Amino acid sequence: MLDRRFIGCALLATLWLGASLVSAQCEDAPAQLPNDVVNHQGQLPADKVAVINEYVAAWVECLKQDDAEKISEARGQLLAPLQKGGTAFFSSQYSASVAGVLGTALDPQQPMLVRLNAMIVARDLTEAGAVNLIAKGAADAAPAVRYWAGNAVCRIVPAARLNNNFEAQQVLMKALVDAIAKETDARVTNAMLKGLACLTDPQAAAKLMEVLNARIAVHMRRPGDTLAAEREAIRQLSGNIIQRGADNVPAETKQQLAR
Repeated sequence: MLDRRFIGCALLATLWLGASLVSAQCEDAPAQLPNDVVNHQGQLPADKVAVINEYVAAWVECLKQDDAEKISEARGQLLAPLQKGGTAFFSSQYSASVAGVLGTALDPQQPMLVRLNAMIVARDLTEAGAVNLIAKGAADAAPAVRYWAGNAVCRIVPAARLNNNFEAQQVLMKALVDAIAKETDARVTNAMLKGLACLTDPQAAAKLMEVLNARIAVHMRRPGDTLAAEREAIRQLSGNIIQRGADNVPAETKQQLAR
């Protein structure tokens, strides 16, 4: 059974993904980034990076408030520059700037709603700096935060061009494997297994099969749990292997998938 708190938090997060709410306490934060920053071609100069950093720092601080309206507004403001478009140079710098400071909103002492919305922001980042944020979220005490962390993996690998960055993928792999070993929520398990299946590191497919085999004991202890998460992970892995090619997949793993 899903924890009622998980269902409630997930519902709140979904509802708050709409229009941002205005709060007087965040009025001092910049309303938007200048067009000449967002549309800049080429590496951004120091003065424009400073403008981005000021914007990001202000809204991350606003995100770290124990107030639902402030959190909603801040999440919307942090996501808007990524969703409205801009040059690749801008998006890269903006994502790096957000990744550099968003970790403070994922600290365990922050309210759960702050951590949840920080992970929702991290999910849309396009730089490798988001990897450590996702790993941090995978170990969070709240199942809703862990769910969004698992959900973020399949996005960050292509978005941050991590297909051949196996060092970054190893960080994600360890975080997911460690989290799955302790996870009791079916939806969170499903998200994390799918995330593990999305990794392109040659070791990831074999590691996923190890995890799935280890879950046999979990199902023996909890026979009422369904196998939906495991089936979905195998489907995801099989599809990824077909799409990417199987040259780097260990022979034993391919044999297991063929059974």
